[in-house]
Amino acid sequence: MMQPAFDATLVGKALGARLDEIEATIERLRTFAFEPDTAVSAVMGEGEVLDTARELVLRALRVMSDPLDYRLLLRLLDGDSDLEVLGNLLALPHAAIWERVNDLVQAGLVGRSLEADQAGLTAAGQALVELVEAIARAAGEGR
Repeated sequence: MMQPAFDATLVGKALGARLDEIEATIERLRTFAFEPDTAVSAVMGEGEVLDTARELVLRALRVMSDPLDYRLLLRLLDGDSDLEVLGNLLALPHAAIWERVNDLVQAGLVGRSLEADQAGLTAAGQALVELVEAIARAAGEGR
């Protein structure tokens, strides 16, 4: 059975949105402008964007390659989840699961609601998990 082609543009745009958030945060910290509507100027020069985007993509792949983090991502493929549920799944205390989720948020793979103490996949996280699963299925079928 033929699998649909992977849409690199979808993942790229989703991680690009994370890159925009990082850049805006850096500028707000630099100017101590903590109001969300504060105008920000570009932080990166044109030549830095591709290198920084590449680093963000590689970081996302590196973070999701951790076996426990990948189990967490697989669980989130079914929908948003409480951190307590995720901690039970991985047999980790709340503080430890909090840090793992923070790593995934920083990589642009997961979003979180602090009020609800929940996490869910971003578009990039979902697309990359689906890609890994499709490759794994193809590898299993190719035996």
